[in-house]
Amino acid sequence: MRASFVLAALVLAGTALGPAPARAEGAIASGPEGRVGMAYGYRHRDAEERALRECGPRCQIVGHFERQCAAIAVGARGAFGWAARDRPGRAEEDAVGECRAHGGRECRVQVRGCDR
Repeated sequence: MRASFVLAALVLAGTALGPAPARAEGAIASGPEGRVGMAYGYRHRDAEERALRECGPRCQIVGHFERQCAAIAVGARGAFGWAARDRPGRAEEDAVGECRAHGGRECRVQVRGCDR
């Protein structure tokens, strides 16, 4: 009987607290000809679908981020880089650095956002 009481108390406590909030996150997609897409503040699969829609045909998911700022930089000849960091400026600097590391010249941030 004591076990039933404890179980009932736990069930009621869980019900009173309500369901856990859905975890929001972001996704980054890239494709041919320097196309990119980013979505944030969505559930995992929804973020991926939105990023792919923004990017266009033949794009694929290249990364995820959660509770961070992200940036995508694109350079000449389709080179790109992305980064997710604790601050927007750091994400942008590192995205440009990644773009250059992949052979990009004149890399510029095209998309940025924070999932907070």
